[in-house]
Amino acid sequence: MKNLPHGIISIILAGLAIFIGIVAVFMDNMILALLYLAANILGFLIIVYSYCTKCAGRTKCAHVVLGKITKLLPHREQSKYSFFDYAGVVVPFILIVAFPQFYLIKHLWMLIAFWLLLLVAVLEINKYVCTMCVNSKCLLCKNKCLIIRTE
Repeated sequence: MKNLPHGIISIILAGLAIFIGIVAVFMDNMILALLYLAANILGFLIIVYSYCTKCAGRTKCAHVVLGKITKLLPHREQSKYSFFDYAGVVVPFILIVAFPQFYLIKHLWMLIAFWLLLLVAVLEINKYVCTMCVNSKCLLCKNKCLIIRTE
């Protein structure tokens, strides 16, 4: 659990990036910003349901919040991730990241901040969170001593 702060930091950084995206959209269109906020919440829940509810390490997740949210969602058996599980992560993520780009481009500092925060969040996850993860079914799992992939 020594990497627990990294899981929390990565969530905060990604959240700040999304917040900047919402603000950029809000500066142009309040209704669209509210829709984008709702889409972010829905997309986040889809990602957590699609991926995190199947994770063997969800009760000791370094992201903390994600593990707690999985307890509120319907139970899913831990098994190999399917195409639909991956799609449930990739599609919402792409929409969450892609939608505000038009609005961020209008404010260069916001565009740069958005991508820097997101990049640092991904690096935090990759370097610190994935190296402690016990989810051997995850393709990103980097905890070599725990990897026992069962196909």
